[in-house]
Amino acid sequence: STTPSSTPAFDRRKAAVALGVSYAGYLAMAYVVPRDHFWMLICVVALLFLGYVPLVQAAKGFNLKQLLVVAALFRVAFIVSTPALSDDFYRFFWDGRMWWHGAHPLSATPDDLHTIKASEAWDPHQDLWNGLNSREYSTVYPPASQFLFALAAGGGMRSVATELMLLRLLLVALELLAVYLLYLILPLLGRPPTASAWYAFNPLVIIEVAGNLHFEGAMTTCVLWAIWGWLASQPGRKAITWVSAMVLGVATKLLPLLLLPLLPRTVGWGKAIVLGLAVLVGCAAVFVPFLYTGGSGFGTSVELFVSQFEFNASIYYLARELGTWVQGYNPIGTLGPTLKVATAVVIVFLALRRKHTPASAVETALWMWAVYLFLATTVHPWYVVPLVALGTLSGRVWPWVWSGLLFFSYSHYHGGGFQEAYGWIAAEYVLLAMIIALEYRGTLRKWGAETG
Repeated sequence: STTPSSTPAFDRRKAAVALGVSYAGYLAMAYVVPRDHFWMLICVVALLFLGYVPLVQAAKGFNLKQLLVVAALFRVAFIVSTPALSDDFYRFFWDGRMWWHGAHPLSATPDDLHTIKASEAWDPHQDLWNGLNSREYSTVYPPASQFLFALAAGGGMRSVATELMLLRLLLVALELLAVYLLYLILPLLGRPPTASAWYAFNPLVIIEVAGNLHFEGAMTTCVLWAIWGWLASQPGRKAITWVSAMVLGVATKLLPLLLLPLLPRTVGWGKAIVLGLAVLVGCAAVFVPFLYTGGSGFGTSVELFVSQFEFNASIYYLARELGTWVQGYNPIGTLGPTLKVATAVVIVFLALRRKHTPASAVETALWMWAVYLFLATTVHPWYVVPLVALGTLSGRVWPWVWSGLLFFSYSHYHGGGFQEAYGWIAAEYVLLAMIIALEYRGTLRKWGAETG
């Protein structure tokens, strides 16, 4: 492979320009661009993606240290910023402070605590209350995420700025671990380790994880740890590493459970049953104390979020319009559960339809996760972070393209309103469908292999 010292001067200049343009773009996203200025946001994001491909190509001449330094440089651009595109962080710190006050986040909703003040020691922290969304719901964040919330809360301090910095440093550290794991995994799948730059320098990943503090980045690190453990660990440690990483991933965001149906056609039914049970037992050991000590609000909140919220959907929006035309009202109450059943059926079919090599297992995992998103009622941009990682491992181009098109969904907030701009959503998914069709015809696949 090309070493840094042998990289042509033109490539070094191109890398320097791409680096400078990208860093300026991330500073703008961190400190200048508000969520309700859609056109400004799209222009800056377009600039970032213009620098993305040249920078990834230049990374063919990077060693691991240089790759991690540039990845860290982009992420620390956000170090003292307040997330501009999401207000979820207020709930993170609300939950984290509750732990330090001796109160379980599931014991009462923010509305309950603010209204009745469950104990004399509890202070609702007005600095967080003003920014909270979904105050009427219990928390939807699992135990591992709660641990990081409490860690960032730092003993119950009342400084949102300090909590933001601490949580951002934790998530950036996990992101760099993800880049390192990709660097280790890619050669095991027959791909160059520097292809990890497709994840390390991806604007969506950087903005939504380091910038907006979403935990899909931490979950993705756990999934990559599981993949690395299975491919690279010694036989005696393989199962332990895989199970531990999967349990930790589920305890962060639940969704790695989607990948369990891959086991039978990857390791055989006997081992699959043992490994699957081990993951479920591990999850029970983590979740049962968390749920038992806090009440029953977690499952209800997750169910409400999955079935009742709508944002940037694809197949669901089409089915909803058809159902509304036929029935005369929004059929989300029945359509949401129906799509969940369809999701489960398709995921199981994809997982079991053939025997898997490591490469085909990664490719199938990519599509299993994609099916979940294509049939979901809510697809926030940060939900696609795991697809960027799986696309990097498989060499698929369409997840990288979708990571750019997803910013069309921020048209929802244009002008300070909260209204879906269906034209932009249609453009997002029509263009994505075209890219997928081109890739599977072979055109973009060749380009992805050449650039990766």
